[in-house]
Amino acid sequence: MIINDESICVFGSVARSTQDSNSDKDVLVVSGSRLSSRKTISQWEKRGWSVAFYTWNRLTQMASKGSLFVQHLKQDGQHVKDRSGNLKSLLENYQPKKSYRAELAESKLLTRALERRCDSIWSAMFQCDVLYTFIRNAGILELASQGVYEFEYPRIIAKIGEIKGLSSHEVTALEHLRLQKAAYRERNFGVPDSLETAENVKGISQLHFEVDYRQLRSTADARIFDLPYATLRDIEARLLAYASPKSFDALPINSAIQQLWDWVVNPRNYSWNIRCINDAQMQAINRTISACMAMNSYEENSPISPSTIFAYPACPIADRHQLHLYRQHAPKPSL
Repeated sequence: MIINDESICVFGSVARSTQDSNSDKDVLVVSGSRLSSRKTISQWEKRGWSVAFYTWNRLTQMASKGSLFVQHLKQDGQHVKDRSGNLKSLLENYQPKKSYRAELAESKLLTRALERRCDSIWSAMFQCDVLYTFIRNAGILELASQGVYEFEYPRIIAKIGEIKGLSSHEVTALEHLRLQKAAYRERNFGVPDSLETAENVKGISQLHFEVDYRQLRSTADARIFDLPYATLRDIEARLLAYASPKSFDALPINSAIQQLWDWVVNPRNYSWNIRCINDAQMQAINRTISACMAMNSYEENSPISPSTIFAYPACPIADRHQLHLYRQHAPKPSL
């Protein structure tokens, strides 16, 4: 394999020609390093595509472990560029596992972010987004364990509904998650029934997917989980206890919280950097969130010293000027 060779593959609803207004446009870029594909990634992102980047080594490891993402590529992918044939060869040689029960159990960690009390409509929309991801992933894994490989959400819900004997009301609630997910990610506030949908689907997940929810206050410290994506979503859930996602999106680029927010909501980083987080670093993250959100009790003479949360990326604690900017841009909302 020529590890410096670059391959590009469109997958998902666009590749299946089933996309609609709520669909993402997904494209895979594979090469020897992100640096060597930086220009390609930028070009696709500027055209509105969601880019999944992997090195050849990482994608090969995933294939050897039976990753269903590789099955997704094999089943639906449309090759845009694969001069060396590396990607074609990798996909042709891929074989899924016979069982994904371990992965299904791990996927339930994602629901831990939903244990926080839902204090706002934005929090309800966030919960719908997380629930959509969990239900889709759990459905894919459960079907795959039965030898059925399905990646289109409506078809996943239809098949899971048949297997689990879901009522028409329950199926409709699961289908509605997709609209709520799209609204949250597009920052489209005002989509009706967010709270009702979130509560209904949490009940469905308890009954049919064996998920157990604890109860946490919305501002409880963020936690580390074995599933990196679950860790980031829990940090996101804690941040949303203080302000809307629109407020965080609009923060100054070099503020501590904006750096943290950008890191959390950028899908490219979900499985790359979070594995390096240890308990001490998570404590620093939580201290920074608490310091930056305590604007109502902030006093001009309060000492807030610079610090470093992560080795990568660097994220210093906000200084007085950053707190002032936060106060201007992100007052505590009621929604």
